[in-house]
Amino acid sequence: YSPGPGGGTSTAVNFTDNSVTPSLISASPSPFVGANSAQTLTLNGANIPSGSTVKLRLGSTTYTISSGNTTWISTSQIQVTVTLGADPATWYASVVTPGGVSSSELAFQVNAPVPTISSLSPNSANAGSGSLTITVNTPNAHALSVVRANGNNLATTATVSAGGITTGLTATLPASYLTAAGTVPITIYSPGPGGGTSTAVNFTVNTVAPSISSVSPSPMVGANVPQTITINGLNMPNGSTLKLRLGSTTYTISSGNTTWISTSQIQATVTLGADPATWYVSVVTPDGVASSELAFTVNAPVPTLGAGR
Repeated sequence: YSPGPGGGTSTAVNFTDNSVTPSLISASPSPFVGANSAQTLTLNGANIPSGSTVKLRLGSTTYTISSGNTTWISTSQIQVTVTLGADPATWYASVVTPGGVSSSELAFQVNAPVPTISSLSPNSANAGSGSLTITVNTPNAHALSVVRANGNNLATTATVSAGGITTGLTATLPASYLTAAGTVPITIYSPGPGGGTSTAVNFTVNTVAPSISSVSPSPMVGANVPQTITINGLNMPNGSTLKLRLGSTTYTISSGNTTWISTSQIQATVTLGADPATWYVSVVTPDGVASSELAFTVNAPVPTLGAGR
């Protein structure tokens, strides 16, 4: 444009803006070991101007990384702070320039981390308890991770947040692990790529002394033939042994003549004879913890006469 007098505006001539498409070459670290907390992902490439935006895609879901979590290093490198979770997966990254020009997507692998256990809840139970549910608190398990007891897989359910992050695992610990006092090593196994088995954390099975509250029938009428005696009490685990004492003589009832009903009841088949007496019964758990003795009375039966000739 030239001002007058005279002058005016020329015919236009176009200036071409040769926008260069950004490109991504690699992501680091590679492979990327996932986590349920924030990590730094570095994208290397070319023609990445300041102000570019990073997009990450998993399956059909695309996430645009905010400018607050993006650090432009140079036209060949940009970093983002992201939480990609611990699930093994293939992610895709792309860069979009301030002018809206997008790079092609770059695929990169996220591997599962080796899991760790923060704590168990509960972390103990009494010997003889039934099966129970335990929560295994972990910062880095994933949806397919499995809780193991003594190396054996347990039925496991993952607790997943609204953001898709696994925050913990629950598992059913069978009663077979709780029959006697001791420890049960608990681990997490996460399948790969990556993953592995955590260091074990021990679940404690506590020794609890059994107790006997009563014997039935009461009083027991003696006989010179086998009879069933029922022992009622608490904390009597499967595999417990019954002992009967008369005076200074103690009899251990064989397993073949003992029936475990529950932790509060055991039955035994015994022949106590027809003599009236005070007997004493005790219970010994599989790990050798004995109850106190309980006295019970055996009454003489009403005698009967056999048929004469």
